[in-house]
Amino acid sequence: MNTLIQVFLTALALPGACAWAQTNTAEIVANTLKAVPACSNYRVAGACFWLKCEAFPPHCRVISNVRISHFSPEVVVSTWHDAASHPWADYGRTVTKAVGGVASGLVGMAIDSAGSRFSGERTDRNILYRDADAIGNPTSMIGLGKSAGQSSASVLAPAIPGVSELRKFLQNPRVSNRGDTATAAASSDIEALRRGADIYTHGAAAVAQVRQTLASGAPTSSAPADSLARAAGFAAPAAASGLMCPSTSKGLMVHFHSYLDALVWRGIVPAELLYPSTYLPGVQEVGSSGVNTWGSLYPRVGAVTQQIPMKGAAVLAQRVANIISQSAQPHVYAALSPDSGYRYFGLGPVLPNDSKDSKWQRLYPHPSATCEVFGTNDALSLTTWGDGQSSSEEAYSWNLWRRLECCKVEGIFIGSIAF
Repeated sequence: MNTLIQVFLTALALPGACAWAQTNTAEIVANTLKAVPACSNYRVAGACFWLKCEAFPPHCRVISNVRISHFSPEVVVSTWHDAASHPWADYGRTVTKAVGGVASGLVGMAIDSAGSRFSGERTDRNILYRDADAIGNPTSMIGLGKSAGQSSASVLAPAIPGVSELRKFLQNPRVSNRGDTATAAASSDIEALRRGADIYTHGAAAVAQVRQTLASGAPTSSAPADSLARAAGFAAPAAASGLMCPSTSKGLMVHFHSYLDALVWRGIVPAELLYPSTYLPGVQEVGSSGVNTWGSLYPRVGAVTQQIPMKGAAVLAQRVANIISQSAQPHVYAALSPDSGYRYFGLGPVLPNDSKDSKWQRLYPHPSATCEVFGTNDALSLTTWGDGQSSSEEAYSWNLWRRLECCKVEGIFIGSIAF
């Protein structure tokens, strides 16, 4: 018996003996590159025409270049139940620890993994709450917006989103017209969001400290941009020559983190109730409404009614992607933004069941080299989606592959043709 106790204590003392399974930056890069043949769908989609004028000697001419279409791995979206089990161990977990103090100050209480305020919510097994984040896929650092003289730290300095998108929403809030009582409630919600934005802004020193910590810390140095360029090989020259559309994300940038969006993500301020889609059943469902639905896109909060944890996590990932793919939403996030040196076509919000514009690649657990669209109809199947692929700690990571179609800017845009 004493021997067994000694073995057990020795196992506890070993580094990482009780740590959760996990992925890391190197594995994410490798698995992303493995999925390029199956997920990129690269093609020449047409041509663009530009008027280019020169002063010496003064003359103008019309030039053309190719219009490219392909899917790009924009962000890694992770969901987790506890910060210690964040699936992206060397970066996502570090970010979560760094922003925890900021989030606690924002909501005025300690951030816990329950995400609920009432005991009834904690005991209802059909309601899942998960925290989530969206971090720029590190492969987007390859040759895009980074000069040779820039260090990884300088590129990653703005690693935490601010409240600029939230303030855009507050300037012109989308209040649904549902009577005087609803309008009064909406005004109260908007005022609460304004106070939250002010609190976040007043804590700018703390946020700046988090940015500095993340920019100079070890997690980012494990995958510097030059190493990523060597790993991808072809991607940097292809992007520089206009044969690929630059990513709308920034490598390792935190585009969304539920700790920083705690007021809305945890339902403390019910800002998502301002959207009519929240009240309309069957609208914006992940899956087929009435046949096989995994859950609704709205309200875009951290709680979802779903008995299967992996499906619930997928619905939350879809909500995060929808938030960050458009501007002026009532959340704290950094929107995905196009590169100014390119003209993009058809770049709209990420929506459920839209295989033409977005798809997902599983990174953790059991990474996949293919992509899929959430919402598979398994109603008549003997097994459910995710069987054999679920995570014991209920933590998941997916790559969001988003379709980009663009031309490189060569002058004054005249027009384009698509085929």
